[in-house]
Amino acid sequence: TVAFGKVAGCHIYRTGGGSHIDFMRQSLKGHRGYLRKGKKVVTRALRPVNWLAPYLEKKIYAHPGTRHYIAISNLVAEEIGRRFGLNRQKILTINNGVDTTCFNPAERRRRRGSSRTLHGVSEDAVVIGYCATNFELKGLAHLIGALPSLPTNYLLLIAGGRNPARYRKMAAGLG
Repeated sequence: TVAFGKVAGCHIYRTGGGSHIDFMRQSLKGHRGYLRKGKKVVTRALRPVNWLAPYLEKKIYAHPGTRHYIAISNLVAEEIGRRFGLNRQKILTINNGVDTTCFNPAERRRRRGSSRTLHGVSEDAVVIGYCATNFELKGLAHLIGALPSLPTNYLLLIAGGRNPARYRKMAAGLG
């Protein structure tokens, strides 16, 4: 049997990410200020899913019948191995696939001009695309910090996120 959701006792368990507890800890880094962080901690403590998910994960990863765990990345494989004390030999990494009907050279050529016009990007610019909900967790500060090392025709386009003011200020400070 194979499970893609939080089900204990299957032969193969495919996790969509790392542990819920590690996610909650890491994602708090995206919240600035003690008041905001404190509010987030309290609201999370009151949500039943934040009690249920770790409970289920303990059951899933401790179940003696599970032969293999499938992780979506090496980072997730390392995290669940460390968090739950798993034998690394039982963890397989299978990265998520890419929809090649949408993401391919022909589609890129077809959409390139209109996308650049929409965002006011010149033809000679090299665009770096970035999309995340939690900028801190996904390392946006490191990417912005690296931009001054790149040629001046490199441009970073960012989508998503919360609390972007800090990152805008950082980018402006670096020119």
